[in-house]
Amino acid sequence: MRTISEAVGQICPIGIRQICQMSLQPPAMRSQPLSVVAAMDAEIRPLIKKMTIDLVLHQRTCRILSGHIDKREVILVRSGIGARAMHDAIRLLFQYFNPAFVLHVGICGATDPQLLVGDMVLSRKIVDVQSEKSIGTDAALLQKSVELCQRSGLRYQEGDIAAIDYFLRDAHEKTFIGTRANAIAIDMESFAFAEAMAERKIPHLVARSVFDPLDMQAPDMTRCINADGNVNIFALLRWMVTRPQDVVQLPKMHYCMSKSSDALFQFAMGWMGDRLWEDGKR
Repeated sequence: MRTISEAVGQICPIGIRQICQMSLQPPAMRSQPLSVVAAMDAEIRPLIKKMTIDLVLHQRTCRILSGHIDKREVILVRSGIGARAMHDAIRLLFQYFNPAFVLHVGICGATDPQLLVGDMVLSRKIVDVQSEKSIGTDAALLQKSVELCQRSGLRYQEGDIAAIDYFLRDAHEKTFIGTRANAIAIDMESFAFAEAMAERKIPHLVARSVFDPLDMQAPDMTRCINADGNVNIFALLRWMVTRPQDVVQLPKMHYCMSKSSDALFQFAMGWMGDRLWEDGKR
């Protein structure tokens, strides 16, 4: 799932007013209204482009941007791929900031044949396939996310999300995992995120957008993706030379990423604009 998503380009250089290295003292620990967390830049690229950035923190695969979108204070976090990267990113986020609410967005693979590219998946529960542990979603926040999708005209489906620790491309494997976990979608970071939030007792929500429907067989581009979720250009060029039969799928992958990120952008902007986390604020 992840390997497809970043094959279409890199984030553009961003002008910033201040860069904060990890050796500096953390900013004042005042309450921040909202943080949006994603594994990859591509999943929040429209938000990044719209953001006026005041501060950048960068450590390993994690990058944190603090600033404003439409005069609203917000923190954007790019964790990197996988559960460990997510845990490290959340630890860094709360070391330097104090968000009142954290929204986790990103792409996912569908295990339900009714889900199409760009459909929103609103999690009732996140299930870790390996440990079989699960973390539920606050019912009031889930209802707000449903109402937001309805107002925004976004296609959506409520259901459980299964978290795994490897890239999954095959339709039969997706069906197997979906059946085993009774889930409608699969990703790699949602359980780690929800677990970190539960440990800190922070109000949160997970919302994913379908990148690869159940019947989509994605090419293996694992070696083209860095740990931070960005494309390794040289590896991508090698892949294109050695896998010419798969190159024709790049336009389709570009379309899927664009469709998914647009849906995530609409959802996140609606959440920020309506301040839907307020009732769950600490």
